[in-house]
Amino acid sequence: MSTYGMKKLTENRAPARDDAYTVMLSISLLAMIAACVILFYDLKRYPSTTPPAGFSKLPAAPQVTPPTDTQQPPPPADGTAQPANPNQPIP
Repeated sequence: MSTYGMKKLTENRAPARDDAYTVMLSISLLAMIAACVILFYDLKRYPSTTPPAGFSKLPAAPQVTPPTDTQQPPPPADGTAQPANPNQPIP
């Protein structure tokens, strides 16, 4: 391609300009970088020690046995109807 053709392509383009959106993008990028730096320095303030041996975060949960169908409460004395058992399969 000749230099005349290259010159013709570049003459028709408008020069790039910075508008408000470019400035806002730059400001938000700087804010994100600053926030990451502040978070890093905040994290460095905490000690990085490991817990002592035998240390557990949570106590052991107690063993619970699920109720069976034989552990139903007795019917009420006033003769009202019992609600349906939600654990029984639908026939």
